[in-house]
Amino acid sequence: MAALCWINPLSWLLLKEIRLNLEYMADEAAIPDEQEKKTYQYLLLDISQSNNELPSAIPFNYSFLKTRIRMINRKRSQTTSVFKYLLILPLFLAIVTANQCCTDQQPLQSEIEKVFPKPSEVQTKDSSTTASETSETPLEVAEIMPEFPGGTEALLSFIKDNLEYPQKAIDEQTEGRVIIRFVVNSNGEISDPTILKGINKNLDQAAIDVINKLPRWKPGQQDGQPVSVRFTLPIVFKLT
Repeated sequence: MAALCWINPLSWLLLKEIRLNLEYMADEAAIPDEQEKKTYQYLLLDISQSNNELPSAIPFNYSFLKTRIRMINRKRSQTTSVFKYLLILPLFLAIVTANQCCTDQQPLQSEIEKVFPKPSEVQTKDSSTTASETSETPLEVAEIMPEFPGGTEALLSFIKDNLEYPQKAIDEQTEGRVIIRFVVNSNGEISDPTILKGINKNLDQAAIDVINKLPRWKPGQQDGQPVSVRFTLPIVFKLT
């Protein structure tokens, strides 16, 4: 115990008390009856005088010997004796616990620092950049949707007049519908045409080409401000 808790001075005091209690127990066991007490005490005195010739694990110094003789002559009940010995156990546990807390304090602090990093280590994102990126993110639906100049009829007419049917698709008699999505930005300009559902490479490219030819639109609005909005449009390829 003293080896484990050597830094705690109470551990050495407890070790001394344990040794002394062991001597009390040995004295009690060595005396068969009250009549032998005097004989046993004289024996202890003789051993203490010849201590240099008979080494012992427990030194026979004056303080130890005086205390042992006083305990031999003291009349104690068995209950009181046992109770005193039992007091050693909680004292031992208290010392070990205190020593363990001191030993584990630094690792615990390290774990807390790992879980909760210092404020200087926390990386923050630029709020102005975030706001800018959010404002440029196209909306799926706006309070006021983008509008082609002249309305829907004008849009269909523009596509019909500007759509180029690939010759290869004509030769192969290929027909179908291409679903295309594009962005009408806050300035009304067209960007990022993307095929959602295509037919083949030639017809898909023809749909992208006609969308890129679209003039500037009236931009959509959200909260009274122009915003970028995604717009989806079907383009039908049909031979006549």
